[in-house]
Amino acid sequence: MEPFNTAFGHCEEVPGPSGSLMRMCRISALQQSLTSLTSLFTAVGSALSSVTGTYIGRRGTMQVGAVLVLIGAASMLGTSSNYLNYMVCKCFGGVGLGFLYSGTIVYGVECTPSHKRGMLLGLFSIGLGAGNAVAAGVCAGSADIRSNWAWKAPIACQIPLSIALIGGIMLFPEFPR
Repeated sequence: MEPFNTAFGHCEEVPGPSGSLMRMCRISALQQSLTSLTSLFTAVGSALSSVTGTYIGRRGTMQVGAVLVLIGAASMLGTSSNYLNYMVCKCFGGVGLGFLYSGTIVYGVECTPSHKRGMLLGLFSIGLGAGNAVAAGVCAGSADIRSNWAWKAPIACQIPLSIALIGGIMLFPEFPR
C-alpha cells in the first residue's frame, strides 16, 4: 500500500519508464518481517489471560483484552513516519488479541450446554474466518485511498468493535452456570 510505504518506508528518486525521475517509497525486508512479531505478543496475551482470569474472571479478562486492542489501535493511528512506535502499538494490541482468543473460548464453553459445545467451537472458527474476510474487504476497499487513511481505515475499524465488546459483555453473567 503506497501510503503505508510513504509513511514508514524509505523514499528515493528513481528513473521512471519515460526516463524522468519518480519518487518510490518502500519498507525494508526487516520491516516487512517484523509485522509478524505481533503473533508472539498474542501468545503472551494468551498466557497472561489465565492469570487475569483467576483474579477478575472471564468477563473481566475479555474486557481487559478489548481495552488493550482499543489502546493499541488508537495509538497506531498516531504513529505516522515512526515504524518503531507503530510496531510497539501493534504488539500492544496483539497482547489484547491474545486475551480475547483465550478468554472468549473458555467463556463460551462455560455458557453452552455440553451437547452444543462442538457447534460453538465450529461457529467460533467460522466467525474468525468471516472476520478475516471482512478485514480483507476493508483493506481492499481502502487500498485506492491516496492518503494515510488507506492504512488507517482498517485499524480504525477496531475501535468501535472494541468499545462494543467492552460494554456488551456486561450484558452477560460472569458465571453462566
